[in-house]
Amino acid sequence: GAFTFDPAFMSRLGSDTLERGSATDYSLPASVAGLQRTVLDSLTAEALAQRLADAESKVSKADQLLNFAEVQQRLSDAVWSELGAAKGGLQIDSLRRNLQREHVRRLAAGVLRPTAAADVRPVLRQAAAQLQARLQAALATKPAPLVRAHLDDCLSTLSEALKAPLAKQGV
Repeated sequence: GAFTFDPAFMSRLGSDTLERGSATDYSLPASVAGLQRTVLDSLTAEALAQRLADAESKVSKADQLLNFAEVQQRLSDAVWSELGAAKGGLQIDSLRRNLQREHVRRLAAGVLRPTAAADVRPVLRQAAAQLQARLQAALATKPAPLVRAHLDDCLSTLSEALKAPLAKQGV
């Protein structure tokens, strides 16, 4: 809802007319997608997993720390919140579909590539498998054709990534 604006306002936005070769319309989805990619990059990064794992040795109650698996679970729940409310007539707007596609791309890439941080690939594999089940359940609710195509594409991407042979480092 933070990116919901009055259509009349959005139609008045445009690029600087002195810029040559640029589009005259402002693209909210392109701007939002850039922000989403940046946040997803940070939340699925090996560096974050490593920092969270390193923190375990610096506190006396490591079980109370946020870990990489919890971050991924919360991220997935937030990105795919529409699936929890899918009681029929599932609707997902274009900004959310873009976010969800980016999330699926990162999960698939994390499952397929070897990583230096020990926790990253297993956690992303688990998140992908859980999302795969959620997508299958959502597709069973018979969503609108555009949403169905989106969910089907995301499911296909995850399924292919999970079926692919694991690339192991040093083997």
